[in-house]
Amino acid sequence: MRGFAVDYRHLMMYFDRMRRSWIILVLVLAVVRCTNPFSVRSPEPPTTGQNIGFNLQANPDSLLSKIALAFVNSNAESYIECFAEDGFSYLPSPNEANRFGDWDLLSEKRYFEQLVLGVEDVTFSRTAEPSRLLETPSSAELSFRYSIAVKSTSKTERYQGESLLRMDQAGSGFWHITSWQDFSAEGSDSTWSTLRANYR
Repeated sequence: MRGFAVDYRHLMMYFDRMRRSWIILVLVLAVVRCTNPFSVRSPEPPTTGQNIGFNLQANPDSLLSKIALAFVNSNAESYIECFAEDGFSYLPSPNEANRFGDWDLLSEKRYFEQLVLGVEDVTFSRTAEPSRLLETPSSAELSFRYSIAVKSTSKTERYQGESLLRMDQAGSGFWHITSWQDFSAEGSDSTWSTLRANYR
């Protein structure tokens, strides 16, 4: 009986050594496979406010999609990339014309920044598919109806109307808005021009 107990103890010691050997082997393999176990991983890019990219300026339709995404992401940089740097012109809806002076690209950027930084939420949608009034390989005129809701802590403002955009393809291959004309919708005097003037 005593001999059996000694054998059992030796057997347990043997298994204990084997278990330690396996643990050491696994740790050594893990360290060898890892180039630097103590290095910090590369940070992931941010998901909000990041640049949407020029890939959405490959044609007139994708340019309109980029404008919508700029609203979703509250991204002024991506919004302003949609416009031609030189020669951009804006013609407000007639009911708001007296609130506008010389509106240029800087004015466009300023209003959009004030808008997305100053309110809780902005929802932009096209209420109908764009109508193509003119289309060549390097230029297009599109008309579309829109609806914009601006939510602040105390109220929700609503803007509706119709916009006519002139778009041209630059030498880089990307499309940009060169002119924008705004019109009132039937039954609503608050247009995109009203929105621009309110947040300029």
